[in-house]
Amino acid sequence: MSETLCMLLISLAFYYLARSLERGVRYQVSGIRFQKTNRNLDTTLFSVFLFLSTLVKESFIILVPAILFFKIWQEAIASEIKMLNSLKYNLRLIIFFSALIVTEISIIYYYKAVSNHFIEYVSIDGDTFKPYNLTVSLFRLLITKGYFVVIVPTIFIIILWRKRNILWAEEVKNFFLPLTILFLLIILPQIILYAKTLIFERYLLPGTLGGGLLIIYLKQYISRNSKQLKWLPVYFLPFCILLLLVQITLMTRGALMYARDGYTVKTALKTIIQNTNPTDTILVVAQPKGQSEPALSVKAYLTAAVGDFKKNVFVEPVIDSSGDRNKIEQSDVANFLEMTKGIRYNNIINKNNITCILFFENIRDRFLWRHPEVDTLLYQRIDVGRFIIYFKKKNNKP
Repeated sequence: MSETLCMLLISLAFYYLARSLERGVRYQVSGIRFQKTNRNLDTTLFSVFLFLSTLVKESFIILVPAILFFKIWQEAIASEIKMLNSLKYNLRLIIFFSALIVTEISIIYYYKAVSNHFIEYVSIDGDTFKPYNLTVSLFRLLITKGYFVVIVPTIFIIILWRKRNILWAEEVKNFFLPLTILFLLIILPQIILYAKTLIFERYLLPGTLGGGLLIIYLKQYISRNSKQLKWLPVYFLPFCILLLLVQITLMTRGALMYARDGYTVKTALKTIIQNTNPTDTILVVAQPKGQSEPALSVKAYLTAAVGDFKKNVFVEPVIDSSGDRNKIEQSDVANFLEMTKGIRYNNIINKNNITCILFFENIRDRFLWRHPEVDTLLYQRIDVGRFIIYFKKKNNKP
């Protein structure tokens, strides 16, 4: 939800940026004062919506430098001035958003240090810059999503057919270099931010904006130079549309599954809240692969106001004893173990006080085999979709 809201706010920011650029050109041509006044209003609205997007999702905070660079570049083109002069024109915005970024990141780290409800999906540590982590993050963003499938061959063909043109050096300086900087400013911070946990999908939504902008500008360049690029203008757009249709199909299928799971999770959480007290001990049992994030989210929900401030929620990772894991699985295990320190089953002082046990899918038998002291006969079992919930029977409560 937060990613979708951020993309809406970013879209509105881009809309008012476009209006500002248009009014700037009109003011240069006509010299009418109200065009300049309206341009200032559009710039203000651009700043407001960009500011609001940073309040919704942390990954959009580090997107701000790229968007400001985009504004500087486009205004330099629209006003036919040097990039340095455009940068000077936007100096106030740069100072304001620089201070904003530092402030928001400082607040996040402060909240992380003092809060018991902070779930650390992202961070920068020793694992972030491991070549394997960076490679996997890059692959998931650019290869899995298909952007490089379009971008790399297209750029190769453009270079092959345009490098002998007398305008090529100027095109590289004024078009391809700024476009490359914009692309890197968008995707590199996102890759670094999520390289530690190797998570992707909706979390890399800001990164997809980089691929999208690059493809759009390549399409404009191809259209402007259609005669020199032979058959490329004919096939480029249909190929992009085909790739988009594949992505939409996969996204729709995943969205339907995600929505169905949402109803199940809501029912399970509601059942737990209704059948437990704030001081009851609740144990959530899950495995690292595909369940670590939902399990930690369940804990965060139950311990917050919406979950009736449950004070004693523990999360037990059930790790497969098999040592034959790839590096992604090893990373999943390490991250889950790190994020459940101090809140595992062994940290429960009196195991008899466990009032509720929530088992994720296909995990109950392994947990009970490892902990035979847990007597399920003392509990009432309730199946909620892919979850199994055990509530201690009233006559067996401590």
